[in-house]
Amino acid sequence: MNSSLTGCWCHGLRLPLLCFLGVLLTFGSSALGCPSPCRCSATKITCTEPGIVAFPELASAAEMENITDIYIANQPNPLNINDHDMDSYTGLRNLTLVNCGLTFISRQGFSNNPRLQYINLANNRFSSLSWKPFRKLQLTHLVLTENPFLCDCGIAWIQIWQQKGLATLDVQNLTCRDENDSRITLSHMRIQNCEMPKSSVNVTQLTVIKGGDVAIKCSATGRPNPTVDWEKLKLYSNFQSTESSRPPVILKLNNISSSDNGQQLICTAENIVGESIVAVNLTVFFPPKIILLGEAIPDHRWCIPFSVTGNPPPRIQWYHNNYPLNETDFILTQIHEENISEQHGCLQLDNPTHLNNGNYTLWVNNDWGQDKGTVYAHFMHHPPGSGNEPITDPGFYDAYDQEMFGVNSDNSTAMGPPNVTEKTTEDSMTMYVILGVSLLIVTGISLGLGVVKFGKHSKFGMKGRQRHIVEW
Repeated sequence: MNSSLTGCWCHGLRLPLLCFLGVLLTFGSSALGCPSPCRCSATKITCTEPGIVAFPELASAAEMENITDIYIANQPNPLNINDHDMDSYTGLRNLTLVNCGLTFISRQGFSNNPRLQYINLANNRFSSLSWKPFRKLQLTHLVLTENPFLCDCGIAWIQIWQQKGLATLDVQNLTCRDENDSRITLSHMRIQNCEMPKSSVNVTQLTVIKGGDVAIKCSATGRPNPTVDWEKLKLYSNFQSTESSRPPVILKLNNISSSDNGQQLICTAENIVGESIVAVNLTVFFPPKIILLGEAIPDHRWCIPFSVTGNPPPRIQWYHNNYPLNETDFILTQIHEENISEQHGCLQLDNPTHLNNGNYTLWVNNDWGQDKGTVYAHFMHHPPGSGNEPITDPGFYDAYDQEMFGVNSDNSTAMGPPNVTEKTTEDSMTMYVILGVSLLIVTGISLGLGVVKFGKHSKFGMKGRQRHIVEW
């Protein structure tokens, strides 16, 4: 901006504060890369002076993301909204385009403006207007007054929105020109062979087993005849569908993946009047699988982390050195996070001691199968001595109730989870000790029987023949 002109203007104005604000706005608009007929701030673009030949753009995408309001009016050169004109205005909430000669808005015109709530398209040149640009928006206001609409099926959706009281269309005085070139109230328009589509599927709740195959049929009615299609599917399973222009459209899923459990399969039927959507909820049953079994982690409490998947959600059972683990308030399973197919949690141990050292086996099962995994956990070194002496070393915990911490007593029976065959070193030592003690007992009994059988007279001097009775 010419400094002499600025100074002259400010001197003539004789209002220093207003002068300063005017200069600031001028240079601020230039910094934003604002089109010359427009005024721009950090959040708003206003274009009321003639001269715009295309939809306004700022210098950078970052600046356009911050724009919440666009106001454009009185433009003699016709404007239209094409596929990508509005892409960078992701924060836009209010859009006004009045008296701008608009005749067309692309189906994808507002696809990148999810926050858009207010649209004013009054006094333009729309003879027809599709519902498709507005399909994903949550509009509170859509102003369409003073447009030369023709009474045909292309604007029947506006009549339907009026009847439903959507976007304040029901309180607007909208008219259209009929086949006799007479202007009538749009709400009174009657068009033959013009009705909303209605879609349907042969099943809405689909339950299958992993690896199976299914076929789902989607049909639709409406005038004009609607096209039917399954929305873009992000499936792990193999799938294919028949041609969308010839309903019913059949979707085939092959070798169904467990990763597709909980998916919604969306079928859409649409014509010039509107669209109809129907969903199929997919449930996939599959056997459980342990996807994580980690080493014990010291924290406020000890945690053996695990993650399992399966549907139905699997039952969880822990084993300590092949003994079923009796969960208590001090050792228990905690699920921290779960979704439709996965559970993430910990086997939580509160102040474990050396008696809790050993192998921890996680066994999970449901109606479709089972899985197991084992991890070794070491919490504390064994105390000195034979193990029967009192623990006085402050480095070890005091004596405690074994059952309180899930440790089985000596008379428990080791059984292990199904198909668990591995044994720990402690199990092997215990077996050898039991075998040795058994051999000693058998040897002692044999020696005792021999003495009884072959002994001589009693040392008390009893006469006569003795009878030796041995009971087996």
